[in-house]
Amino acid sequence: MERVDLVIKSGKIVRPDSIFEAGIAIKDGKIVAIMEDHLLPEANQVVDAKGKVVMAGVIDPHCHMREPGIVEREDWITGTMAAAAGGVTTVLDHPNTIPPVNCAKTLLSKKELVASKALIDFGLYGGDGATSIGQIAEQAEAGAVAFKTFLWPYPDRKDEFEGITCTDDDTLLDIFEAVAGTGLVQALHAESKPIVDHYTRKLLREGRRDPSV
Repeated sequence: MERVDLVIKSGKIVRPDSIFEAGIAIKDGKIVAIMEDHLLPEANQVVDAKGKVVMAGVIDPHCHMREPGIVEREDWITGTMAAAAGGVTTVLDHPNTIPPVNCAKTLLSKKELVASKALIDFGLYGGDGATSIGQIAEQAEAGAVAFKTFLWPYPDRKDEFEGITCTDDDTLLDIFEAVAGTGLVQALHAESKPIVDHYTRKLLREGRRDPSV
């Protein structure tokens, strides 16, 4: 085998069906061989992983980095540092920031910000609600990895949720149809306000204020 860019030797490799000790050869960013150490090719860089686990990076498909706009909760530097420390190499961030991602302009602005700070790979959800159906296709073209709709109106947090909420089923079907046309995944923050209100009133009538329901 020709010389490669990187060899990781003597690691404990974790695969879906087994765990075994071996080495990995990498060229042009791709794994080209997994084999016993003595069979590994010459490499520009060699990493000795003896005693360490070598496994695929974890993808977190649901995170809230809260930047831009709500950095007192989390930002992209601290959030991706924590992710990397836990073995997460890609995060997919949801659209409820300030401003919320509800059109291509805000998606591209957020992407530019994140690219300057993220320490690992990332993807951004587009936001779609009752007032932003017309912006779904343009968000897909701008690089949204999926879409998210919140089924709660959040009247006290409009700056965070404008254009990404929907509370009626007929409009929700229109959203689904528009997202289906992009070929991307549609996700829901699936609470129902009428059901929540019903059980809130019921529990209060029963004198229940404990966290267990």
